[in-house]
Amino acid sequence: MTYMTMRYVAQPMVIGNDLRNEIRYDSVNNLDATWGDGNVATDWKLAATTAANEIHKINPEQLIFVEGLSYANDMSPIKTSPITLDVSNRLIYSFHYYSW
Repeated sequence: MTYMTMRYVAQPMVIGNDLRNEIRYDSVNNLDATWGDGNVATDWKLAATTAANEIHKINPEQLIFVEGLSYANDMSPIKTSPITLDVSNRLIYSFHYYSW
């Protein structure tokens, strides 16, 4: 992630980083994403916070897009456990709605 940030740091049309598209169950490793439990293998909040703070060390102007769990359908854990970044006012939560 930081490689991409460094690559485009001088490009004013690149305004942000979408950290990962559609977090979902990992059937290869039999892992389900969690939010805020501290498990380094599954905690998406922890991973997103770490990645965002590393990106902001390179470019503090970048917006950070973080999707919810379960194909970006589940934003419920954010209400009680939101992400706090070292650089404020640069976080955007991204939601996907699918009717299935």
